[in-house]
Parts: sequence; structure tokens; C-alpha cells
Amino acid sequence: MARGFPGSSLARLESTVAVTTAAPMTFACWLNSNTLASPRRIFMSQNAASSQRITLSQQTDGAIRFNKSDASVSAMAVTSGSVSTGVWHHAAGVMATSASLKVYLDAGSTGSTNTGTNPVGLNEFTLGMGSIVAPFGPWDGELADVAVWNVALSGEEVASLANGFSPLLVRPDGLAAYWPLIRDADQDIVGDNNLSSVGAMTVEDHSPVMIYPAPPFISYPSAVAAVLVQSRNIIVLG
Repeated sequence: MARGFPGSSLARLESTVAVTTAAPMTFACWLNSNTLASPRRIFMSQNAASSQRITLSQQTDGAIRFNKSDASVSAMAVTSGSVSTGVWHHAAGVMATSASLKVYLDAGSTGSTNTGTNPVGLNEFTLGMGSIVAPFGPWDGELADVAVWNVALSGEEVASLANGFSPLLVRPDGLAAYWPLIRDADQDIVGDNNLSSVGAMTVEDHSPVMIYPAPPFISYPSAVAAVLVQSRNIIVLG
């Protein structure tokens, strides 16, 4: 399942915790856009009272932009490729250092920049919109499998995500937050950053088939059938 955002209001999912506030970090999600009519905000980690922010957005040409701004400097990386409306795509933004940004669309079309900025006081995380509106409008489409890491994923790791592997299987040691967005349960299943719903959103079909960790298999052998065989230092329990 996925969450549908109407685009006609400031509908969003939000947390009063920014999850991760500095490099290194990675943000990734599956997205399905309904329109290219205006630039749209996908996610924002921000200081709600200022212009300090880190964002992932869709431009009017369909390119994905990963941006960060402090009080005086803004830096951005933009993909060379574009999304198609009505089609599921995978997007990821990677900040390895305060002066290194990369953005991926479907694990390719990579854009990068080496301009240094240092947003401070980040205290809010939102999907679909943010308190700072201009020049981007609210997300119009679906989002699914949203995740944030406190490490910089490699290009190969981003490709694993774009090939359908769950964030739970990609650098789980650095996974800071993960919202599958299944039905209307906006829970972070690896941390404590559950999202609150603002405005009307819908439950939609999920992104392409995902590969999740298999549940643990527990076997309970029959006490009657248990046989101990010992021969030449080899012990077999059956």
C-alpha cells in the first residue's frame, strides 16, 4: 500500500523531530507523481521558523532536486532524467558531507554538487509539504517506503533500493527511520518517529513488488522422533 496526497491542500505527514540533522545522511522513497504542472515538495527536514532546511522535490520538468539551505547559502543537486506521471519511480538524496550532495532517480540520472552549507536548528520532518511553502507546492501523487539513514549510501546500495529491496535490507545498521506507509498506519518501524496526519490523504496501491526480510522460521522437533547418533566425533540430531 501507499499514501496518496491530494496536491490541492497542505495535506502532509509530519513529525516534530527532524530524524537526522547533519551529514552523513540519506533519504529515499518510492513516488508516483500525478502532475508536472508546478514544482512539488516530496520531503522536508527544516527549522519551521526559518529558511534552514534540507529538501527533496520534483521540478516542473520532472527532474528530482535534492537541496539544502542555511541562512545565506543554498546548494542543490538535480537529476539529469525526469519522472513520468502515473509511473512509480525511486528517488534518493545522499549527503556524504556538508559540501557533498548527490541525487538519484531510479538509481541513475545522478546529479551532484560540492557547495558547502550547514543548516542548523532543524526541528521538523514532513512528507508532502512543509511549513515553508514557496516556491514549491504540496505533493500530488503517492509516496511509499520512505526511509532515512544516518549514513551516506553508495550508488550500489541505492541501486538495491531501486531494484525493490526493502530499506530493512540495505545498511540496516544506519537506518534511522522507516515508514512503509502501509494503509494509514504512519509508523516508523525502526525508531520512534511516528508521523501525524494533517489534512485528507488516501490509501493507494503499493509501489512495485518489494523484497522484504523473511520472517524467522522456528521448528519444533518431535521429542519422539529425536534421535542422537554419535560416530567419530560427529553428532547428528534428527
